[in-house]
Formats: sequence, C-alpha cells, structure tokens
Amino acid sequence: MSSPGRRFLSVTALTFVLSVALGFASGSFLGLFNVASGFIVLIVVIFIGVLFDVIGVAATAAREEPFHAMAADKVPGSREGMWLVRHADRVSIFANDIVGDVTGTLSGAIAAALAVRVAVLETSVSETVVTTLLLALVAAVTVGGKAYGKRIAIQRATDIVLFVGRLVHRIQSPFGLRLMWIGNNRGKGKGKRRGEGTWASRKNS
Repeated sequence: MSSPGRRFLSVTALTFVLSVALGFASGSFLGLFNVASGFIVLIVVIFIGVLFDVIGVAATAAREEPFHAMAADKVPGSREGMWLVRHADRVSIFANDIVGDVTGTLSGAIAAALAVRVAVLETSVSETVVTTLLLALVAAVTVGGKAYGKRIAIQRATDIVLFVGRLVHRIQSPFGLRLMWIGNNRGKGKGKRRGEGTWASRKNS
C-alpha cells in the first residue's frame, strides 16, 4: 500500500480509537455526576481542543534554527522541539485534525446530552431551545478560543514548542523511552529516513 494510503488508514484508525475512548470516558463521567460536573467536563474538552490547536499552529509557525542553537547549549527539550518543527505536518495532523475534530465532535455530543438533562430537570424549558443555545455557545467559545490561541501560537511559536518539548522530555526521561526519535538527519518534509523516527515509543539503545 502506498504511503498516502497508509497515512489515511493510520489517521482514520487513531481518530476512531480516540473518539471511542473519549466518548466512553465522558459518557461514564456524565452518568456518575450532576449537570454542574457535566459542564466542567464540557469546558475541559473544549480547552483540550483549543490547546492542541495552539500546539499544531505553533509547530507550523516556528523556525528550526533557534532549536539548533539551544540543542548546542544542551537545553532540555530543545531536541524534542526541533523534532516537532521538523515534522510540523505530522504534528498538525495529530493536534489540529485528529484531536481538534475529536474534541469538537465530543463537545457537541456532551452539550446535547446536557441539554436533555436540563430540559428534564426544568420541564418549563424547551429542549430544542436549550440544545440550540448550548450548541451555539460551544461553537462560539471553541471558535473564539482557537482564534485567540492562533494569535498567541504565531507570536510565541518558539516558546510554545520549547515548552511542549520540555514536557515530552520530562515524560520520557524517567522511563527510558522516546516518544519521538531525534536523528542526525536534518532533512525536513522528506519522509522517514535513517535516523528519523516515528510517533511510536522506542526504548533507548
């Protein structure tokens, strides 16, 4: 199978798995708690979508040169940040497309479920009105948050990518794992080569 075909299948499978996992998790959580807790879950899901959108835009907007200088000074997270910039297309697909679309769909489903609950508790309120208003509010907050986040991501792209790189560095170091492989190859956008890695975790040699 060709590379575009494999990428299509991998992205589709990952999106499906994330959607099912987050859907079950949020559904179970909503079933255990009240409406107020449900709104907290909704806010968290929207925040995750906006946050990953910022990461995807920052990786695309950032330049690789500052990370070379930081890597020479052995700044923690600089090599991971270099990987993120060098593979901005993959980062954007995962952060903007996969996580963004999953959280967008999930937030709509949670909002609809909350609207039904509110209508049941307040019988004088129309379910249609509550659902429409809540979905509109979710859409407005999501779009507004992403619009504001994109501005920050472009203005402070290097800082954001370095922060994510440091976070990845701190997560992987204690366990001797690599969530992303940083090779010596400095090609960008040329596909997988010797020394380049994948999203899969690998044991340090």
